[in-house]
Amino acid sequence: MYAEFGSSSSNHVSVHPVLVDWNSNANGSHYDGTLEWDEGAGLGANDSGGFSDVLDGANANWMTLDVTELVQAAYAAGDSHLSIMLQGTPGQ
Repeated sequence: MYAEFGSSSSNHVSVHPVLVDWNSNANGSHYDGTLEWDEGAGLGANDSGGFSDVLDGANANWMTLDVTELVQAAYAAGDSHLSIMLQGTPGQ
């Protein structure tokens, strides 16, 4: 992931598994265009799982998140896809 010029280096970015069946109609209040996240932006305990990796923010630089653990869990569950959520530091 690339952090654009002017991005805050004090903003942390984390990657989490998504626990609901979201689709391309997802937004800050709904995960499928109709059904609401438990908490806004998918931050509820039933919306996304604990973080798999977290990084300090960057400014005009590449950021690499390790999703190995999430890929292994998806593979072990027989899933054909990986469903992840990126979260930044709230308020930044």
